[in-house]
Amino acid sequence: MNKKVEAVAWNLFFPGLAQITVTKRLGKGVFFFLLALLININARINEIVILSLKGETQRAVGVTDYQWLLFYSCLYFFALWDGYRECGGINEQYAFIPFVFSGYMTTIGIVFSPSIHLSGFLLGPLWLPVIVAVISFLIGILLRTILLKLLKKRPG
Repeated sequence: MNKKVEAVAWNLFFPGLAQITVTKRLGKGVFFFLLALLININARINEIVILSLKGETQRAVGVTDYQWLLFYSCLYFFALWDGYRECGGINEQYAFIPFVFSGYMTTIGIVFSPSIHLSGFLLGPLWLPVIVAVISFLIGILLRTILLKLLKKRPG
């Protein structure tokens, strides 16, 4: 398996795992892992997931500590980028754009998650950030592609 894909896959599961298992940056990996665990506990992410999967989105909104949850998306996408970068992504021009764009947009998604409805369904602190993360990552890839094409056409 491609090391960059493997690193992203491990960090999608939990921030810091790619640094521990793939890049062998134990100090950094343990730091990311413990920080994510601290945020997970204080934001009540596991409870948010359980309630959201059971369709109890309003209760999920009620138990969420948004001050902690806002920090999670920043850590999450930074750990994803770091694992990708450590496995060769550093050599790809502007490869950080999809990760940074997703981090920003997911944070905004979290802010608006208690009030955004889709067809009468409250998306809440799980579904809206997940949807925004996927869409914004794809938009980030598109933005990077456009930027690379524009720079390629530029004279000099």
